[in-house]
Amino acid sequence: MKSKLIPILLFLSMLIINVEGVEKSICALQYDACELLEENAIEITLEHAQTCEERQWGLMQREELPYNQGMLFHYDYPQRVSIWAFNCLIDLSVAFLDECGVIREIRQLHCCPCRMDCNRPVLAPADLALYPPDDPVIRYFCKQAVISSQPTTYALEMNYLWFQENGIKVGDAVVWDGCTGPAWVVRSLDIGCFKPTYAQPAVLMLDDPQPMSVWLPCSVESRDIAFVDGEQRILSIATLEGGKNYSLVSKPVVYSYGPVQGVIVALPGWFNSRNIHEGDELEFTN
Repeated sequence: MKSKLIPILLFLSMLIINVEGVEKSICALQYDACELLEENAIEITLEHAQTCEERQWGLMQREELPYNQGMLFHYDYPQRVSIWAFNCLIDLSVAFLDECGVIREIRQLHCCPCRMDCNRPVLAPADLALYPPDDPVIRYFCKQAVISSQPTTYALEMNYLWFQENGIKVGDAVVWDGCTGPAWVVRSLDIGCFKPTYAQPAVLMLDDPQPMSVWLPCSVESRDIAFVDGEQRILSIATLEGGKNYSLVSKPVVYSYGPVQGVIVALPGWFNSRNIHEGDELEFTN
């Protein structure tokens, strides 16, 4: 993560939670994390390839791609995925995602239009029949394909080096609202640096709602987290299991399924011990 973590302003506030009509007052460690999270989510435009035919054609014959636009490939079940650059005119970056939309691997895909047969142009899906499976051109592009190292449910193609240029790494998440709604790539926030106690949870609130994704390093013990919506209600509660030797491709990540106002970070069992559940209302007082 960026070094912006260091100067985050910390102050104590009173967290008031309305549980079934009864208000509970809890002292909280509230962080002014707006500066850190301003760049957390990048809104992107997605094209969705859901059918076999759509996945097969992909971004073929595109001469350019708007910078924050990409194509999301949907697969019926988690599987090892191979992405090639056959009939492509632009270099691409490919992110392989798990079933939750978390990025588990990022690869670069180079186009080689000069290796296509100019006498057999592929300008429409029907033209793919010009290249049988044992064709030398097909064999060449199969050898150049990038293959996911683990089962993948989604693959996101963006402009070449887009992920690197925007600081997107393994463990970050892609969030989308259906096939016609907005989509974001959400940088995963390391919450291991925030130190809640059983008496005081850590609270990170935003000025304006946006998608959030959080993760734990392997050296930190487990945390319970709750996302808070724009009306300061608890939207969802989850547990991040720490204290394990996670690799980059398996580190624990939880993300919101849309814009949220912030996140509460607590020690394991904190929400249950106080009978706090999804839908409870929050209020902060200094």
